[in-house]
Amino acid sequence: HRPVDISGRGKILLVEDEKGVRDIAVMHLISRGYEVVAAEDGEEALEILEDEAGTFDLVISDVVMPGMDGPALIKAAKEQLGDARVIFISGYAERDLAKKLDDDREVSFLPKPFSVRQLVERVKQQLSLRKEREAA
Repeated sequence: HRPVDISGRGKILLVEDEKGVRDIAVMHLISRGYEVVAAEDGEEALEILEDEAGTFDLVISDVVMPGMDGPALIKAAKEQLGDARVIFISGYAERDLAKKLDDDREVSFLPKPFSVRQLVERVKQQLSLRKEREAA
């Protein structure tokens, strides 16, 4: 059973209110072949998820954003997410966040600041976990 290279497969929704961070992350993920849709806040992300329900493999969301924050978005979009994986990026402590998410959805945390390499490795890890789950 050899590890499968899954760069270039998967549709990702990236939700990040800082344009600089968003642009860099989108550019790097697209350069590795992922399909990426970006939103600058929770409200925009929710509209995208409603329009394209069930089509995303992964949502990467900042936790703290003006308006609807990351945890509120994930709760609101429960139906539209299907079995998408979720990665939260945050300067917050994980345990404070876990309290906000009384949901059975598994989430992965990537603390800020992170390198592009850390982001890409986490994306790959989460998408391969999702693939394993589908195969099971």
